[in-house]
Amino acid sequence: MLASAYAGIGGFLLGRYAGNSVATMTGATSEDTRERVAHATGVLAGGLTTAGSVYAIGSIGDQTGSFRDALIGAGAGYVTSLAIRWVAMGTSSAKGRGDASGMRWMGAAIESLLPAIGSTIAFNSSRRYK
Repeated sequence: MLASAYAGIGGFLLGRYAGNSVATMTGATSEDTRERVAHATGVLAGGLTTAGSVYAIGSIGDQTGSFRDALIGAGAGYVTSLAIRWVAMGTSSAKGRGDASGMRWMGAAIESLLPAIGSTIAFNSSRRYK
């Protein structure tokens, strides 16, 4: 689970970089547009790498599971983490408050761990032995 969380963080960062590069190359002039494209591609790449690492590690040996279920679990974990972060921080990103940095770090930890947990649970529910 921890390996998939780190893989998801790496996938998110690479996806953001790729999305920002593509948006810039296609002529997106608005910073907001580039940020939205970069975030969307980061979330997509992070979800794929989280589910992919759970699937790869979980399929070692004489067992197999569903990549689709692992991907759905990662998505469910991400949506849950967004809901928790929204409840904890409200609609703002906590800028201007003294605990802003701590809350952002806590939000980042939740957003990276819950998709890995969801992916692992979903993959294990589909696990079969050969």
